[in-house]
Amino acid sequence: MNSGKSIPVESRLGQTMHLVTSFRILFKWVPNLTKEKLFEHQGLRQAIMESVSRTKELLPELHITQRTLLAQAKLLCLSEIHNNILMWSHYARDHTGAVLEFECDAERDSPLKKAEKVSYSKTMPRLMTETDMVQFFSGQWRLNSAGIMHDSIFVKAADWSYEEEWRIWLPGTDPTERFIDIEFRKNELVGVWFGCRMPEEHRALLLSLLKDAYPNAIAYQGEKSARQFALEFKPFLKS
Repeated sequence: MNSGKSIPVESRLGQTMHLVTSFRILFKWVPNLTKEKLFEHQGLRQAIMESVSRTKELLPELHITQRTLLAQAKLLCLSEIHNNILMWSHYARDHTGAVLEFECDAERDSPLKKAEKVSYSKTMPRLMTETDMVQFFSGQWRLNSAGIMHDSIFVKAADWSYEEEWRIWLPGTDPTERFIDIEFRKNELVGVWFGCRMPEEHRALLLSLLKDAYPNAIAYQGEKSARQFALEFKPFLKS
């Protein structure tokens, strides 16, 4: 019986998969390389194994860096659309809330200009592309923690694509604060879309607020479509 510390099966399988992937990439990028030449070349095999080991050593540090950056970041999630039934149910208290429509002030600086479109994918972002791995073997690749962080924020599962989301990422904020307020200009609020189940007193209060503080914003009332599984909106006539 071996009294030494054994390597978990998951770790051995993971290391084997890393090596198999590395060999496949080498065969693809080096056309004249054969399995026989690879196994005859002790130095090349050793370099691949060392590269894989270095990658595994970097992962804990990367995870710590990502957790720290995420704790200090705030996100504002936006959408291109205002009439998705699922989103009204999930984010507007079952159609009792409202949607705010913003438009960037093109002539002035605005935090809304920092918005970036979310990408949707069936696969998770990879730590390395094939090109990165080839550069890694040759000592030319360096860990891009900022790029990895960006992908973790702006790449979502394809199942969420119906949201047509944009995000504003604000790094370096106080992690003890759950949210922060960012002021927008009055002319940037161009529309307010009321849910079809919004209580009358809430609607009256919002209409009064819009009239006094945001006269350029147009208010719309949502209604269930009579013929389709859809929402329809009609603008309020300004008094």
